[in-house]
Amino acid sequence: MMARVVSIAFLAALVFVGNSYAQEVALFSDFDNGSLGRWTKTADREIELTLSDDSGGAFFFFRIENVKDQTLRFVVPRAPAQLFPEYSLPFISYDQIHWTALRKRWIEPNTKGGQSTRYTFEAAFAQPRAWIASTPPFNNDFLDQSLQQYLEHPHLRVETLCESPLKKKPIQLLHITDPAQADEPKSVVFILAREDALEPASSWAAWGMLRFLLSDGPYAAAIKRRMHFVLLPLFDADGVAQGASGHPFPETGGPVFWTEAWPETQVSFYEQRRLKQWLQQWKDAGKKIDYALRLHSDNWGRDVLRREQAREEMQPAQDLLFINLIEQKYLPWRANADRVQPDTRFSKVVYDLFPDAVTGMMQFEFLFDQTLLPQQPLYKTTEDIQVEGEMVVRAFGESLNIQASDPPPYLLSAQASPLSRGDRNAYAFQCVYRDLNNRPPEYVRVVVDEETYELAPADATQADYARGVLYVGFAGMKNRDNTHYFTASNGSSTTRSPQVGVWPGPYWLGGEK
Repeated sequence: MMARVVSIAFLAALVFVGNSYAQEVALFSDFDNGSLGRWTKTADREIELTLSDDSGGAFFFFRIENVKDQTLRFVVPRAPAQLFPEYSLPFISYDQIHWTALRKRWIEPNTKGGQSTRYTFEAAFAQPRAWIASTPPFNNDFLDQSLQQYLEHPHLRVETLCESPLKKKPIQLLHITDPAQADEPKSVVFILAREDALEPASSWAAWGMLRFLLSDGPYAAAIKRRMHFVLLPLFDADGVAQGASGHPFPETGGPVFWTEAWPETQVSFYEQRRLKQWLQQWKDAGKKIDYALRLHSDNWGRDVLRREQAREEMQPAQDLLFINLIEQKYLPWRANADRVQPDTRFSKVVYDLFPDAVTGMMQFEFLFDQTLLPQQPLYKTTEDIQVEGEMVVRAFGESLNIQASDPPPYLLSAQASPLSRGDRNAYAFQCVYRDLNNRPPEYVRVVVDEETYELAPADATQADYARGVLYVGFAGMKNRDNTHYFTASNGSSTTRSPQVGVWPGPYWLGGEK
């Protein structure tokens, strides 16, 4: 069987028997970023998954059909232990936009030994079709579709760096600035995301930067008058398209990496060479780069930022951005690694061409660091990762003394979960309320099918609103299929999660309502 396309004959062999009818269940991964090896029925309502070789054992993303009102268990019998640690969770979506963590998940030692674990999770399906992934994907199709809403924006210019050599995907540079202001005095920020295909959180963070910069707010407008952002939100387009852990697949075999200089002294892959050429041309045109930031993700590692190349005279500006602003104010749950000066790939390439540049790296993960709220692990949504991208842009603005006196509140880790396995009709709702000016909320609420429920602090002794305070509440479902969103006010402005639309669910799956 091919690694990513499941045969029709094999599909026909998998049939689950319900209470009153037989229903065929089918799995597919033959789409952009899809990734799955073999699958087979191993027990009643249980499917065993084998991960694709191309994924490096680190990633799965598939569509499942004909599953409404069924509860299925999925088993990955040999998942790499270091890539599926104890706090990792798979995600489910019915629209490929809103992703929800699947919390019924078990990790057990592999009885055959080795560096692998038996990774098991369960999903109760409310719709006939769903998508399941090891982490919320951000693929080429999603980028193309999402960009459509902004193509007429006067502050956005899209430049195609090149086409990817294998799948002919456009690799796009997104220039965001106010063209009414002269370019010369502006600071230029280059953001590179998704160097590695299996790191989708980095693309979500870059998209959050774009979403904020192209919003209608006065603070974003002020930043665009003083700064020119060049975003590359999805660099490894071929690796993403193929559902692979990385790219390229060189003819000589083995990985290839960034080299320090341009022209090159070693072999790197085509997209890297094109980006180096672009940087050289940018310099030859008399333009500059003041900041270069690499976005990465281990998906289930720690949130980290790291100061990289900067000459000694520029290190105070580097420390202001990374330590005083990002680490201490805007993303205080991040670990700040020591400054790194040796070869750090893209940062070194930028530094060699633009010696006045300040460079760095940030990792964006789907697990909040335990120091945020020690009493329980909190998981991030794709909305949260985008908000973290906004926080980075705000830090850049403040580094140029662009002040925001009245920032809005934020809601993070907004989610719903059933109170017990036996009563899916009763749900707990939670979110983290955060205000950068440490203002308490006038209210924090969840709205379920237009009915409002008040949320209260989980710990009445917590009052560090600048860092974040967990709010919780409970509600019973009146309908079988529901939608919900969270909203809060700091007394000056309101916010909601998601920012646009509603979260699907909760779904009451105990029977007809």
